[in-house]
Amino acid sequence: MTFVTVSASASADTRGTVSAEAADTGAGTQSRPGILGTWYNQLGSTMVVTRAADGGFVGTYESAVGNAEKRYVMTGRYDSAPADGTGTAVGWTVAYRNAHRNAHSVATWSGQYVGGGQERIVTQWLLSYGTAPADQWKSTFLGHDEFTRVKPSAADIEKARRLGVTTANPPASDGE
Repeated sequence: MTFVTVSASASADTRGTVSAEAADTGAGTQSRPGILGTWYNQLGSTMVVTRAADGGFVGTYESAVGNAEKRYVMTGRYDSAPADGTGTAVGWTVAYRNAHRNAHSVATWSGQYVGGGQERIVTQWLLSYGTAPADQWKSTFLGHDEFTRVKPSAADIEKARRLGVTTANPPASDGE
């Protein structure tokens, strides 16, 4: 696997810019500026961005909840030249089909990467799954995810669940 190394200056980037100045080093090492690296949502799902260049990125998404198993391929885009003083617009898609399961669903996230001392990706998501024509009205869910570099503790995950936090993962089969 080839990773992308991105050069970053020593000064803080207040815009939270995702760098598009990537160079393929082939060295097998990866820096962690901008969106590259590992991210966790409030329920412990894991997103790993392995390559980002020219406004696009790829990686994997592993759900901690719902009707999903193991890792799924993720592809996305970001604004490679955001306006000063703003976050970086970002969006990605996961089709919940891999060698372990086909959950017949697709999720998309859209939001902003915010850099600086407390990096985060704040998103809204849509999860759509296949239904019978009579049930199309219930085929799409909407929600919010916030990704950080720090994996949430079991107590934080339990607190999020008690608060009713949902995530863009396929619903468990209900036997219909």
